[in-house]
Amino acid sequence: MTELDRGDEGVLAKIWLTLTKPSSDGIAARLRKKNFDVLVRPVTRIEALPRPQITSEISLAEKNVFLSQHAAQIVLSICEESGIPLTGRFFAIGKATAAVIESKNPAVAVEVPKRQSSTGLLGLPELVPKSSGGELMKDDTVTIFCGEDGKDQVARALEQHCIFREIHVYRRKETEFGEVNISEIDAIICGSLHALKAIHDKHEAQLKAKDLSIVVVSSRIAALACALGYRRIICSSGANTESIVACVTVLDLK
Repeated sequence: MTELDRGDEGVLAKIWLTLTKPSSDGIAARLRKKNFDVLVRPVTRIEALPRPQITSEISLAEKNVFLSQHAAQIVLSICEESGIPLTGRFFAIGKATAAVIESKNPAVAVEVPKRQSSTGLLGLPELVPKSSGGELMKDDTVTIFCGEDGKDQVARALEQHCIFREIHVYRRKETEFGEVNISEIDAIICGSLHALKAIHDKHEAQLKAKDLSIVVVSSRIAALACALGYRRIICSSGANTESIVACVTVLDLK
């Protein structure tokens, strides 16, 4: 049973989309085109770290890796305001993140992996250590821009193989997301550890009673969901719109 059929004639499968904007906008639009009923109700908000703190740390490297649209927006705005030239090579975890960079400076070429995920990034020859057949040298400078408690898979893979910096430019904070009638929800899309914790804290009993499908965008979130006792956990191949939508459309939403 996929997409339209919940077992109730004429009733669409209802998806609770908990991601923050702007990611939620594109995902919701694509799911609605496929006739899903989408509740856009973010459970976290993005809070940029103090500007003076970030600005003092920002410096572009030979290779600059952006792990989210939020990171790209904040860093490129600081560069623009502070007159920091956009030097070096740019890598983005997905097309939406690349688009943020290119909107600030269309002349900047941004490289995006075919598989729009941390795993995809780490498969790019420029970020694979030379000892493993790639092009990354020990004296290459690499900076990744991300949020606190973000995708540490990239940092772990790179930090021993180059001159490495990880710069946090934002944090996720729980926000008041109001009441959600879990009995009406068929699946939840969860994009961060913070979001999963917030949902669990407020709706644990209802979620487990209904045995909802929880779509997550990384193995870290999947591991937490498993530790919290959820059973129907589906891990998307990436955090980009295409991967999430593809994951949802093949769910067995009974």
